Amino acid sequence: MFWSTFTSETIINAVNNALAEESSESSEGIALKDFPDGTYTGTSEGDNGLMTIDITVESEEITDINVVSRLETNGLSDQAFEQVPNQINDINSLDVETVSGATFTSEAILEAVKDALSQN
Repeated sequence: MFWSTFTSETIINAVNNALAEESSESSEGIALKDFPDGTYTGTSEGDNGLMTIDITVESEEITDINVVSRLETNGLSDQAFEQVPNQINDINSLDVETVSGATFTSEAILEAVKDALSQN
């Protein structure tokens, strides 16, 4: 085996290992085992101010995410408010894609959900 081949394979393996570790660390499944049914309120700082959401938990799953108040720019953030809660509900995880062009709003929604879950 040539030195360059060995080095390339070593680098590729190191990158793959780093990606595997990052993937397992960034996966944010929602641990709702024994989480009481109910509605929980969370807040986070959006692009233009405080955002408040309510989440509903039933049978150890988030069944509804309702944005109570927001100061985000209409139009620019609309897709984030539609897509991010739906993704969370669909896979019962916070490991969802942010919306291109509304990344900050997407992240604020995720932070508000985390805050709501910490209220238990």
